[in-house]
Amino acid sequence: MASGKLLCTWGNRREPFGAVAMLSTDGGVTWDYEHRVALATDGEGFNCGYANGAQAGDGTIVVVYYVMPASGDYRTQWQRSTVRVIRFTEEEFLEARR
Repeated sequence: MASGKLLCTWGNRREPFGAVAMLSTDGGVTWDYEHRVALATDGEGFNCGYANGAQAGDGTIVVVYYVMPASGDYRTQWQRSTVRVIRFTEEEFLEARR
């Protein structure tokens, strides 16, 4: 990020299902897992994730992930899956870590 911190995002495939993130302040040598933040807990089941993020030109952080329905055959699940977007500032993320 512009601040020099690294943000790692991932899909949480254990309850609560959704998207999660954590920070590294030392270039990725260590990660602050104890202060991870659930960005979203709206997954219907474990088939969610591939959360990818980037910092936009205005400084906000944008994270995109997918959510697939928990039931139905695989083809139906893909047809009904959705892509979700979360947008927040670094300051909002730091506040949520507390």
